[in-house]
Amino acid sequence: LEEDLRRNLQVVHAAVTQDRRAWQYVPHIVQSQRNFVYNLVKDDIQSLAFVDLKSDPAFVRGIVKYNGLALEYASPEIQGDKEIAMLALAENRESVWHVAEVLRDDDDICKMV
Repeated sequence: LEEDLRRNLQVVHAAVTQDRRAWQYVPHIVQSQRNFVYNLVKDDIQSLAFVDLKSDPAFVRGIVKYNGLALEYASPEIQGDKEIAMLALAENRESVWHVAEVLRDDDDICKMV
């Protein structure tokens, strides 16, 4: 797509709603619009795997509060963040399968499961 179209929020919305893999073609300037990305990812948790913000602790914190299973699609560094892991577990205990291995023996994590 032309750069102008890839920056058009309506076009991006239509593209990523149709196929989450389209996120890989969305310019950083659009992906940095947190509210726009949050609203789309919230409705399609698996798309978190394709957005730049999957490594942003504040962004992922908000997503896992909404759906703890989103932890699966966050970056490995985020999966190893104890605070974020605990938020994900508080929302959905099944997210334990997506907590980094290093945290699985942590006392606080074990208490939540």
